[in-house]
Order: sequence, then structure tokens, then C-alpha cells
Amino acid sequence: MYSHFMQDQHEAGHKGIFLAGDDVSWTPAWAEGAVQTALNAVWGIMTHFGGGSSTQNPGPGDVFAEIGPLKLPE
Repeated sequence: MYSHFMQDQHEAGHKGIFLAGDDVSWTPAWAEGAVQTALNAVWGIMTHFGGGSSTQNPGPGDVFAEIGPLKLPE
């Protein structure tokens, strides 16, 4: 759920729904998780409608490859 805002790999019919709140974060029941997922969702909505972040202040999706969850080997 945490990385659902990264929708570039989704099929067209599965794009456009963005969730936010502490219940979809790594820190449930904390305001920090709600704020973090809200920022992620706003970035997702912005890019969904063709917007973008400043190169001087990249959004969470712009740096997701560096800060996102690690993919563990099988």
C-alpha cells in the first residue's frame, strides 16, 4: 500500500486512485504517517494530471528509486 502512488507500471484502468492516511503508512496510528502518505498522494495526483516537481525540490516519486523500500531477493 505504501508505494501505490507510483502508478507508472499500472494498467490504465487501475490508475487514478490515491490513498492517504496513517492506515496505509509504515507508521499506523501516528500523524507522521498520515502526513507522509498525503504528500505521496499529492505527488501522485499531480503527476497523474501531467504536472511535475521542481528539479531543485523533487517530490517523493522523483526520488523513489533512492528512498523507496528495498526489493529483497526471493
